Amino acid sequence: MLHGVVVGHNLDIESNASKIYTRAMFEPFGQMLYQGFAYRVEEIEKDRLYLAWQTNAARREKWSRVEFEVKVLGNKEEFYYECGMFAHMGMLCRHALKVMDFLGVTEIPRKHVMKRWTRDARDVLPEHLRHYQRDRSRNKSVTHRHSTMYILAMELVRLGDTSAEAYEKLVYLFKNNKVEMSPFENARDGLGLEDRSTEEGRKRRETPANEFGDIRRGL
Repeated sequence: MLHGVVVGHNLDIESNASKIYTRAMFEPFGQMLYQGFAYRVEEIEKDRLYLAWQTNAARREKWSRVEFEVKVLGNKEEFYYECGMFAHMGMLCRHALKVMDFLGVTEIPRKHVMKRWTRDARDVLPEHLRHYQRDRSRNKSVTHRHSTMYILAMELVRLGDTSAEAYEKLVYLFKNNKVEMSPFENARDGLGLEDRSTEEGRKRRETPANEFGDIRRGL
């Protein structure tokens, strides 16, 4: 465990990510890293062009792509990949992470670190999204279900941004699904990120000032 987050794959680049990303973004990063294990890498042109292909391609749907090119720019300072996840969401995809591991890259290149997902970001998102910026050492609000949904949502946005037709279709789906999901607004179990963050904030506001003083004196 590093800085309050669990490192699950024992890779140098994962340890590096744990020092850069907030807890909310480190978990999706870990999922991308895990998904990359299902890929193998073929060197097309040394230090310049690689092909990441999925090992269980036969099990995928016919419409699903199983091969992606990853281009290496500069001295491994930047990676360009066909799926375009970083361009759309500011996060490295599983294909690029797999190639980085193949090349022995131990740190996330600076060009692939978006400020809005880092620990020190404070001013790039509206208030209702700032739980993605701050890494509170005592905050355990982010759940596995939240991280899983977030990854799936990012994948949909990436697909919806491929063309005007895809955009119209995804907006239509979002609007209809919002109506379908609305009844759950009043059937909360209290474990969601929004509810837990609100509850933690309320508890901090209600904690007497002298209690904090007692804690500080006890350190």
